Amino acid sequence: MTTVTKQQRKARKPRVIEAEEHTVEIVSDPGEGAQKCGQIFGSVSAKMGNGAWTVELIPAEIQPPPRIPAGASGNRIRIGRGHISNWGDGTDLAVCFNEQVLLNRHRVDALADDAVVLLENMWKDHPDETIRKQWVAAMKEISSKNYRVVEIPMDEICRTVVDDPRKGKNMFALG
Repeated sequence: MTTVTKQQRKARKPRVIEAEEHTVEIVSDPGEGAQKCGQIFGSVSAKMGNGAWTVELIPAEIQPPPRIPAGASGNRIRIGRGHISNWGDGTDLAVCFNEQVLLNRHRVDALADDAVVLLENMWKDHPDETIRKQWVAAMKEISSKNYRVVEIPMDEICRTVVDDPRKGKNMFALG
């Protein structure tokens, strides 16, 4: 494991990667605003002159229980320099509000083998042992791919601005 200090991080120059096209997914439990986040991202991308194509990811069940893979809800956005007419192949970047929605996208083979996954990490250390075990099992299952999982304390960061992160996490992800 490598430890990098804040000073070392600040000294680094950001690495810019230009791509002809890129596919992004924002995925959460229903009601957390991932669909709205994706709609805004797609709309802003198009207004900036990019080709854009979006599709909502809607669970089959109406009001599914939280934290189940089949309940994944969100939006898939494909943007590019030219005309975009379909949702493309594997997702390059996925923003997941929990590991169960990540499992859904993994199981339906929606993610590129080398996808970057920004994952809410509050579930890893959750007080409920069942949830912690679900986290471990999910991480084990997705380890068969070369995803680059970046754990982010979205809930913790959002609480510095709003009382209920479920009513602001989507805009945090958009930012």
